[in-house]
Amino acid sequence: MQKFKRKKILKGMLVGIGLMSLTLFVFSSVVLWLFLTGGPATKTKDINRYQEIFGWNTMSGMMVFPEEVPQGAVETDFDYRYRDMLFSRSYQIYFQCTYEPEAYQQEIARLENVRKVYGGTEKKLLRDEENKYRYPAYIAIDNHHHCYEYALVTGKNQITYIATAYIYEEEVVFNKDYLPIDFMTEAGRAWDSGYCMYITLATSEFIDYDTTRNETVEVTNGHSEQILDSYFVVRTKLDEANREIITECCFDYFESLEDETVDTTSYPDINGMEYKDLKLNADRTEAIVVYYDGSVEKEFVVKLPLETEE
Repeated sequence: MQKFKRKKILKGMLVGIGLMSLTLFVFSSVVLWLFLTGGPATKTKDINRYQEIFGWNTMSGMMVFPEEVPQGAVETDFDYRYRDMLFSRSYQIYFQCTYEPEAYQQEIARLENVRKVYGGTEKKLLRDEENKYRYPAYIAIDNHHHCYEYALVTGKNQITYIATAYIYEEEVVFNKDYLPIDFMTEAGRAWDSGYCMYITLATSEFIDYDTTRNETVEVTNGHSEQILDSYFVVRTKLDEANREIITECCFDYFESLEDETVDTTSYPDINGMEYKDLKLNADRTEAIVVYYDGSVEKEFVVKLPLETEE
């Protein structure tokens, strides 16, 4: 009898441990899911919240979309879903508007003239010349880094505006006929894939986006060389001929990586010149800025104001 009781107690303990383990596993899974995905999406179909779509997108000025619900709107349909994930933002924005005839023509004219000017580069909304869309399309982002943004002419005096990021076809809540035929292909998941009119500057090391609705955008860049815990920096901006013009040349001195105090020495001698390259000499005691004075290539050499020997 006593032996039977011990078995029963042991069995109860094992069941308890199993339930505790299962509870811990479920709890950990939920916490991990919330951590990685941001939890349930923020969503609304309330057209009065239309302007909330602006400002959330990490690499778009949302220029395809009207700034506000148009005055000439006869009928609208709206769905907005957003989730702030660990490494990115996931959203799908759907806005369909049927216009009064005159307002429709005005909106088509606006889409025809949307543009971004970066230095000497002008980018406009693409037209679908590859028949990737089932309706006439005006495209700001296509198959670029998991993102899309476009407007479709979907009926008489009707325009449908769509933007998605990190959304797959099975998650789409609007009519899937409004998706491009090659929606979210493997190739479109790379940062340098597809088309994006909001890219201001792209190099082999990084890519920069303009998230405003400004038509003309000043494009800046920075070049640096690290010397111990300090940096020699050349900052530039693009001119109308897409040349990098030097705006600042300086040495930012830090005593250590933990030191937040910076002692900056500026060298304005070559401000306004066209930048070509930045390098250090062999023993890393001099910074050499290669630039153009007119068509003549020159070097600006700076003796670095610190001891570089360890």
